[in-house]
Amino acid sequence: MFKMIFGRKLIQSKSLQIHRLFATSISKRIEDRKLGRLALLRKAIDEIYQNQNHNNRNFDWNDARKQLYERQIHFPSNFEFTLLSAFDVNNVQSYDEQYQLDSNLFHEIANFVSKSKTLQSNKIASIRFCVFLSQYPQYLSEQQLEFIRKIALSIANDSIQIKPVIIDIVTALAHSSPENCRLACQLLPKFLTFQKYAFSLRLEIIRILFQALINHRMSEELLQFLQQNSQIIDNIDLTTFGQLISLIAKTRLSPRKFSKQNLIDMIRCLSDLHMPLLADDMVILVDKILKQKLGYKHIEDVQIDRIKGICPCCGNQLTGLNNDEFLQLKQHFKSIIFDSNDQYMMDNLTEYHLQLMDFEQKILIDDHDSNKPRYDLIVDGLNISYRRSKSIVQDKTGLRTFAKVYKVKDIDNQIVTIMEQNYLMSKYKRILLIGRQHMKSWFQLKRMCQHYTNSIDLNLLLDRTRDDNYILYAAIQHPQTMILSSDHFKDHQNKFIDWYRNNNSSMIDNDDNEIRPNLGLIFKRWLKSRQIRIEQGSNLLQYPNQFDIKIHFHHSNDNSESELPILHIPVVLIPDPYDNDDHKIGWICAMDKLNKTQ
Repeated sequence: MFKMIFGRKLIQSKSLQIHRLFATSISKRIEDRKLGRLALLRKAIDEIYQNQNHNNRNFDWNDARKQLYERQIHFPSNFEFTLLSAFDVNNVQSYDEQYQLDSNLFHEIANFVSKSKTLQSNKIASIRFCVFLSQYPQYLSEQQLEFIRKIALSIANDSIQIKPVIIDIVTALAHSSPENCRLACQLLPKFLTFQKYAFSLRLEIIRILFQALINHRMSEELLQFLQQNSQIIDNIDLTTFGQLISLIAKTRLSPRKFSKQNLIDMIRCLSDLHMPLLADDMVILVDKILKQKLGYKHIEDVQIDRIKGICPCCGNQLTGLNNDEFLQLKQHFKSIIFDSNDQYMMDNLTEYHLQLMDFEQKILIDDHDSNKPRYDLIVDGLNISYRRSKSIVQDKTGLRTFAKVYKVKDIDNQIVTIMEQNYLMSKYKRILLIGRQHMKSWFQLKRMCQHYTNSIDLNLLLDRTRDDNYILYAAIQHPQTMILSSDHFKDHQNKFIDWYRNNNSSMIDNDDNEIRPNLGLIFKRWLKSRQIRIEQGSNLLQYPNQFDIKIHFHHSNDNSESELPILHIPVVLIPDPYDNDDHKIGWICAMDKLNKTQ
């Protein structure tokens, strides 16, 4: 019965995959043909415009249409909006990254479309025109900027608001000019009056405005914006973070507009973003902001104990996830990590339901003994075993020249070697090694588990189980439990990010962002502080810092109000070449004066 049900499910899954691949292929071909037609129209308009300029003639759209027909370039009745698509920056860059629209031709297109009857009667068409205009901010006239503002105010006052429409008009406002970007920030409360999408919409709008404020170099507005929203800005990259630091460095200090205290508040907002600095950005922060603008006198490199987090220079302790944040993550962990596919398996196949029940009996901590972890270390058995293969053979399928072959002897020896060479059984009192049923035949693994029977529990899941879910679920049971794995768990982090952005459960009725924990960020911080990785090209382990990788603030020990805060700044020493946010981090301690304890 099990084989029949699972076989049927497997066939359905394969059929669905084939259907999706076919649909994706058809969709891509249609999109490519569309871009090709738009590129053909764009090239023809360019040539007609250049020819008329060369002959000292004013550009005439009726004449342009005739010439397009002569070239057998046909278009639908709404020619004006076909033009917008042809010269849309996204479509242009998808087809030709080097293309630059002439400023005079831009104004010819903009003036032609602005006279369209459709534009005057259709608000959606007006928004599309606004987005097009905002893609060329360097060419915009005051009249065009005013048109964008007029449409935005109209949308903000609509009784019924549509999420994509709001995103488009905010994008147009934010990108078109600093003044319009300022208006977008002011209209933010009005755009969020529709409660159904308020929180996810706010996240999207904040992302747009944050980047626009940086691009427009609006440091004063950016400070207020960050003070209100830094707690929920997520998924920024090192480049954007560097742009933000450069903007702060170029901001002039003045008692009324941007004081030293404003600058300190801005750095505090940087801390909320939980980002390290690239080396070049660190130099800007230290030399131009901390030394020149704020007057820090003692700044030096420090090595901070990865477990205790105590700075040898100032004696302050760097902190990580607090107990409330950990409990928030743990509270929602199971319902997020086990998704609908897992639930289907457990609802329809008794073996998977019983497996989870047995697993929970093994890992869950009794309330009366909650201070003691059931397991000190969770080992990702498959990830450690298959991290590399020594056997490369000729591929008999003919699809490739060579293929990797994982031999049981190699992978069996590898996991045992890593655990024994790093003395894990001595370092950790209780270890849970999670794998799958096919690992039963691994002789070396079996021998090691029998030898260290008091230290290692071997838990082998059904072969089609997603073992990563169980590894993370076991690790979240206690704040001190560590994970040994080189997996980056990106799919799992995305689950928490999706929950944060889109969840509409009763806990967050009315999209009250004050009580919605940013589980995407909390999960990332938790994993960074608990995960042990294996160094590339060796069997050595790379242990994590058990504190947050962010700018840390500390008050001076003498509690003087005039004292600048003590800062600990993370710096990327060696960037992760695989772009997995697994950088080698160094630390800088910045003080106004030497700590009296030194």
